[in-house]
Amino acid sequence: AEIVATYKMKNTTNEGVSTQAMFLSPNVDNGKTKVVVNNQEVTFSVQTHNLIYNDVTKNDWKYVVLNDYDPEKSNRRIDAISFQMDFSPNEEFDVVVSYTYLLGGYPDYNFSAKEGVIFYYLAPAAMWKDFGGITINLYLDKDMPIIKSSNLNFEKIDTRIYRYYSD
Repeated sequence: AEIVATYKMKNTTNEGVSTQAMFLSPNVDNGKTKVVVNNQEVTFSVQTHNLIYNDVTKNDWKYVVLNDYDPEKSNRRIDAISFQMDFSPNEEFDVVVSYTYLLGGYPDYNFSAKEGVIFYYLAPAAMWKDFGGITINLYLDKDMPIIKSSNLNFEKIDTRIYRYYSD
């Protein structure tokens, strides 16, 4: 599946701000990942971590500690796409993270019934000062043309194209 997440980000201060951003996904094909900040493609890195919830709370902030990936510690992994954002005072711009999400598999060895499961993490946004709308576009391939079930309400836009929006 091709995933495109578009954010409108704003520096709400009268000072310039440089900050590292991290976009979490459980399964990223690094070769097809793209990050666009303020209409310019930026460099990024992808690291793999164990998905273990070690919450740390300090001064009213809640953090999740990510450790280097070790399959011995957990069979659940998460990929983190990290990139730099530089804002001028009160500047606002779009941030677009797109990547190919590796799906697939043939349950019960039925080679005429390909199946894919997508996990998408929105929890880190709760730590931002303000979180407005989010758009998620899914472009599914011919072998998996529909969304069978989801905890989000996706709208079918076209053949194998689905969109989710939330404010």
